[in-house]
Amino acid sequence: MCAGIVTLVVQAVYLGGIDDGNDTQRKAAQDGAQDSPHEIVVGLHRRLLTGLIGLLVRLLIGLLILRRLLLILRRLLLILRRLLVLRLLVLRLLRLVILVVIHVR
Repeated sequence: MCAGIVTLVVQAVYLGGIDDGNDTQRKAAQDGAQDSPHEIVVGLHRRLLTGLIGLLVRLLIGLLILRRLLLILRRLLLILRRLLVLRLLVLRLLRLVILVVIHVR
């Protein structure tokens, strides 16, 4: 046979790259390759990212709760301060009453 001349004989053709959809061995091999190291690492990164997002959400909720508690504590301290001022006013008033009573006698 000379180069460039096509024979009339059926030539063998490699069809390894063509998917006919009925090759169960190839599908099993592809399904088995789903847990390749690359995909395991991607899955691990996805789980780590999901875990970090969950941790950040819980941290944010905790900070919001802490902020709310600090606002409540601030209000309680303001009330306590007013009560102390009121106590001082009452003590001064009592002192004045005592001085008036002593002076009147």
